[in-house]
Amino acid sequence: MDLLISQCQMGDMEAFNKLIENYKNIALKMAYGLTGSIHEAEDLIQEAFIRVFKYIKNYKGDSNFTTWLYQIILNVYRDSYKKTQKIMVVSWDNVCDKIKNLSCPSIDLELKELQGSFIQQLEKLPQLTQKAILLKDYYGFSYEEISKILQCSIDSVKTRLYRGRKYLQKNLPF
Repeated sequence: MDLLISQCQMGDMEAFNKLIENYKNIALKMAYGLTGSIHEAEDLIQEAFIRVFKYIKNYKGDSNFTTWLYQIILNVYRDSYKKTQKIMVVSWDNVCDKIKNLSCPSIDLELKELQGSFIQQLEKLPQLTQKAILLKDYYGFSYEEISKILQCSIDSVKTRLYRGRKYLQKNLPF
C-alpha cells in the first residue's frame, strides 16, 4: 500500500492534505463526468473527500486507490440523487473538449455535428451502459474495477460495453 495512504490511515493531516492535492484533479474530472456541472462536481468532491477522511482506515488496498475514490464519488452522487431526485446525466462535454482543441475551423463544424450526434445516441443507452463506457473508454478503468464501481459482475460489464459500443457503431455516422 502507498506510504501516503498509510500515513493518512494513521491520522497524519499533512499527508491527507497531500492526498487531496494529488487526487483532486482526477476526482473533479470523475465528478464532472457524473454531474455535467463544475459547481456540482466541486461540491461532490468536497463531500467525497470528507468521506475519504472518515473511512480511509477502512481502505485495505485490495483495489487501486483511484477505484476506491471513484466508488466514494459515485456513492456521494447517488446519495445526492436520492435527496434531490435529479436526473442522472453523464456529461460527455469533457470527453469532447479534447477534440475541440483542434484549430482547423473547417473541422470544427463537422466535429460539433459529430459530438452532438454522439451525445444524442449515447443518452439513448441505459445509465449503467453509459457509465461503463465512460469508465472504460475515457477513464481507462479495468473490467474488474468497473465491476466493483458499478456493483455488477465482470461479465455484465463486458456485456454492457459490447452492447453499448455496438449500438453506437450502428447509429453513428462515423
